Amino acid sequence: MTLEEFLQAAAGHGPCVGLLLTPAPSTPPDGVEFRSVDAQRVTTLDALFDAFAGAWNFPASFTRYRNRDAFNDWIRDLDNLTNPSLSDPPARAYITELRNAHLFLAQQDEIFYWFASELSMYREFYRDGAESPAAFGLLLSAPANR
Repeated sequence: MTLEEFLQAAAGHGPCVGLLLTPAPSTPPDGVEFRSVDAQRVTTLDALFDAFAGAWNFPASFTRYRNRDAFNDWIRDLDNLTNPSLSDPPARAYITELRNAHLFLAQQDEIFYWFASELSMYREFYRDGAESPAAFGLLLSAPANR
């Protein structure tokens, strides 16, 4: 599946999590907001919050309410975080690459399952509830020997 095919599937009813077998694009496709997170550093819930807040530029107020509900709120506001002045056309996709995905929350099963179960909710929000529909997805990458 190409990246474009993944974006189309994630914008519809297809999978919103994919395996990236080639290096991430150095320049994302037009209209795609693409961020990368090193999953090696994501070993706790706080580290998950830090990694995504940093990658997507969550506002400082997120640190005051640092919990799952606040995280869910900001993940569903990526359109405003990436285009605060609304001067650009809305993105057609919001994609996060998890590098070293084999290490993501490796010792935190409960947090991993919570995060994994939320992904379809985020996708459905961007597909059905956002002012400008878009794809939402997570691309997993790891060294070839993993």
